[in-house]
Amino acid sequence: MTNQTPIFIPPGRVGQPSKYREEMKEWALEAGAMGASISGIWAYFYTVKGVKLGYETFRGWITKTDKEFRPDFYQAVQDAQNLALARFEQIGQDAAAGLIPKHAQGTYQFLVKNRFRRNYRDETVQKIEKRSTVTIDPSAPPQLAAKQYQDLIAESAVEETFEDFFDIGD
Repeated sequence: MTNQTPIFIPPGRVGQPSKYREEMKEWALEAGAMGASISGIWAYFYTVKGVKLGYETFRGWITKTDKEFRPDFYQAVQDAQNLALARFEQIGQDAAAGLIPKHAQGTYQFLVKNRFRRNYRDETVQKIEKRSTVTIDPSAPPQLAAKQYQDLIAESAVEETFEDFFDIGD
């Protein structure tokens, strides 16, 4: 047996020090004001600010269940996303006013509706008022089974009114 001195590991964090800096909150807001997504904010740090930071580390700072979660940075990124939304809304308003020639309206709508889902999602609500069951005889001819199935669907169909579609009323 050799006499080796045990390695002392100080209590607390082990590993590299965090690359997080307080000014990153301001950088996130800068990137958001330019319309950057969360990935875009990370890319802004990496390319423009020169912070060679792994994407997973960056995501950890804004993921509430991660051990690296930073509430103040999370709030800055949320604010940056609101700035990005405002930027895209301004683009839409400028396009509607004719200030952006050859604006691809369909692409713009697709991008905004998918990127900012909580603000611009299409929501479909179906109400089922009546439940019906039908027994289809397995020995019945296929035409009869199809008719029974169509009758079941017709019974359970809900008529959608203008008021229901636009959520008007009580």
